[in-house]
Amino acid sequence: MSGGDLAQFRTDEFRGPGKTGIPAADIAAGMFTVNAVLAALFRKARTGEGAAIEVSMFDALVEWLQHPMYVAAYGGSVSRAGLAHPSIVPYDSYPTADGAVLIGVQNDRQWQALTTALGRNDLAADPGLMRNVDRCGQRGRVDAELARSTSRMAVSALMELLNRADVPVAQVNQLTDVLEHPQLVDRGRWRWVDTEAGPVSSLLPPAIFDGFEPVMTAVPALGQATAAILDELGVDPSQAKLWRDQAVVG
Repeated sequence: MSGGDLAQFRTDEFRGPGKTGIPAADIAAGMFTVNAVLAALFRKARTGEGAAIEVSMFDALVEWLQHPMYVAAYGGSVSRAGLAHPSIVPYDSYPTADGAVLIGVQNDRQWQALTTALGRNDLAADPGLMRNVDRCGQRGRVDAELARSTSRMAVSALMELLNRADVPVAQVNQLTDVLEHPQLVDRGRWRWVDTEAGPVSSLLPPAIFDGFEPVMTAVPALGQATAAILDELGVDPSQAKLWRDQAVVG
């Protein structure tokens, strides 16, 4: 695979602008809010003082961007990097004969292990690539040379090879691959949950407590819990009926 082919591979598969695929702003703000509430409760327990908490979704996202933001501010301009690391090389996605893998070399020792495992003694012995700082200056060359080697191998064979060499590597999965991921299946992370349209397979919450099984109740149909919620909130029945008649609530 040539450097030009690698550039096309990344442009087509990974490098274009896109959404994160998850509601990142909501999740970030929620996580910081939970931490703030716990901190406020801890302070109240120690001092008796309460706290008013305000968390902006924008502020939460910017907080998550600290590393690339400061690299851009103090290390020069930064272009869209896809899966690449701004200050580590090689650290990116690389094509295989049947898919792609992410290789993340963390230090110069792992660079030697990677190139040796791939049979690229020419790269391992190159004095201009011994240090990460030097490889960063030759990112395009390093990536193209590695792609020439990885593109000849299947994902499974390449991962087995690099795992034996203690080089960080992971398969680049599609969402359909994640649904059947052995880490989820073998650890029993799926549960069947009833819905109005029939049972669906749903993931357990990430936090695991010894001796406790999370409650995975049925998903209520639209409007099924409205009356109970309004009653719990103390809404007058006549007001609740008016809202239903006006289609304010389901």
